[in-house]
Amino acid sequence: MGVAGAGLCFGAGLASQGERVPFEVGSERLVLWPKSSREHGVPYQAIHLDPGGFDRRHIQLRWAEDGVAWALVLDDERLAKAVRTHPPDGLRGEVERLGARFARGRVMSGLGWSLVAAVVLVPVVALGVLWWQADRIVDAAVGRIPVSWEERLGESAFSQVAAGATVLTTGPAVEAVEGIGARLTASVESPYTFRWHVVDDAQVNAFAVPGGHVVVFTGLIRAAESGDELAGVLAHEIQHVVLRHSLRGLVRTMGWRAALSILFGNTGSLAGVGELASRLGSLKFSRDQETAADLGGLALLRRARIDPRGMIAFFDTLAKEEHGRVAFLSTHPVSTERAARLRAEVENSGAWPTEPFPYAWTDVKASVGTE
Repeated sequence: MGVAGAGLCFGAGLASQGERVPFEVGSERLVLWPKSSREHGVPYQAIHLDPGGFDRRHIQLRWAEDGVAWALVLDDERLAKAVRTHPPDGLRGEVERLGARFARGRVMSGLGWSLVAAVVLVPVVALGVLWWQADRIVDAAVGRIPVSWEERLGESAFSQVAAGATVLTTGPAVEAVEGIGARLTASVESPYTFRWHVVDDAQVNAFAVPGGHVVVFTGLIRAAESGDELAGVLAHEIQHVVLRHSLRGLVRTMGWRAALSILFGNTGSLAGVGELASRLGSLKFSRDQETAADLGGLALLRRARIDPRGMIAFFDTLAKEEHGRVAFLSTHPVSTERAARLRAEVENSGAWPTEPFPYAWTDVKASVGTE
């Protein structure tokens, strides 16, 4: 038996943010969901390999079926290394080409970071501090990306979600999501036009993509006990958009070549919007990013005169649920530390005037049914 494990998979019928799927690298084909009713084989001649991750240690296997792009991301370095060192015959040619790209990358990486030091970090060195942190390079590159391109990326990402989903356009749930979203963003200073979407899906989840599209699953609406609870989630997602967290993660996964190219003014490196949009679902926010979205979300709730206890209560509820049901937790892990920080922030913020929502929440929940 060849390499076996689990990777993040994107394709027809899968969640837009990707799904963790078991696989086996057999002697003749890649097998997804092996030894199950969903077993799905992919011939090696259809597969192309790409390096992934900012340090290029991951592998992305990509192919197409009936015009639909599929990808399996091996984000476990041990699995990625096992495929590179013990490939089946059918993948050997792709692995050799990938190895050549890794070798070129190692040579160019030294030159690239030297260039960064010379061009970007010289002023800092002059001040006696040497910053060799990739995050700073990514942030600098993101700052050069035009909002118009970011909006195109978001449009592409949302179209991929909508293509395989039932998007609700009318009803109490849609009115509540749009109304709460509008109230929150009324005081947001950003170049984005936020758009709100309700998707009929049992997962307890919500997510935002660059440019301002925010998607709320009906499972999350059913799990929320009030408009205040839903508002806390939306405020959190708004902050991820405003702070460009997904875009930062995307640039990081593209690698240092793209980051440097963008940094020095070549936004042509951002070609292939559709392919890049498909990567958004595999991104995970850092602890610092989650904290920033939490605290920024609380500030939005305060300006919109929305009770912050709803945000805290809902995150507490999510943390007690089974993680398999709550897809929100896969990209926004809720910890005791985060909940405590939110409570402390609210307690120290003084008086917090609130105004109730005009929605009958029982009607809102009833409009999306039960599981």
